[in-house]
Amino acid sequence: MKIRKVTLILLCLFSITTGFFLAVQIQTPGKVQKLYVSSKTLSDLNGNIQGELKNGENLRQRLEETQQRIDEFQNLMETDESEKLLESNRQLAEYYRQISGACALTGPGVEVIIDDSNRELYLWEDVNDLVVHDSDILLILNDLFAAGAEAVSLNGHRIVSTSAVSCGGYIVHVNGIPEAKPFRIQAIGDPATLSAAMLSPNSYGAFIKDTVRFQVTVRDEITVPAYGDGDLTRHAYMTISKEGDGKEVE
Repeated sequence: MKIRKVTLILLCLFSITTGFFLAVQIQTPGKVQKLYVSSKTLSDLNGNIQGELKNGENLRQRLEETQQRIDEFQNLMETDESEKLLESNRQLAEYYRQISGACALTGPGVEVIIDDSNRELYLWEDVNDLVVHDSDILLILNDLFAAGAEAVSLNGHRIVSTSAVSCGGYIVHVNGIPEAKPFRIQAIGDPATLSAAMLSPNSYGAFIKDTVRFQVTVRDEITVPAYGDGDLTRHAYMTISKEGDGKEVE
């Protein structure tokens, strides 16, 4: 009888203890892991947030400016000024096609022929003195452009802002294409001014005419071809810089 009572007492104590621990486990929240965040990390996060807010503001301003321009064009298209705007844009596009080399051009100007000399060497001369070099051609081209030449070609190749003229043995590469002598330069512009720039006493043409063959002819009509590559907009790296976007490079 006593053993039964002891057993019942032990069962009661076990049940009470188990219930107590269960209640404590249910009521006690899980442990929260505390992490240390440095002031630099907080500063970096704050900087990122401010940067994103600024980018958002810039995008909003650009959106407003773009919408304003769209509204202006729409209003203009509804008026009698629309045709004038289209004609102005067409003229501007044609102008840029001409100066960029995208189309062939015709007009008065001069034709310059440069070739190696065929005379005998003097005692004090070097054979290279009687040979045309790429530097000679470049200086003649510079003089023509400085004198107001509007379009220039060299042996049928249009000279544009990206053109290159370089020696390669007995030939000269123009826009990457080898060309042999004689070299024929054609330039559209005021014939009198261009001719004077080639033949005046202080010009480079006057300097080389005694060592190489140098001939200048005025032409009433000269045709300068378009740039032969067919792709004047091969720009893989540069973009248009907007005001305020420039960054100093150390």
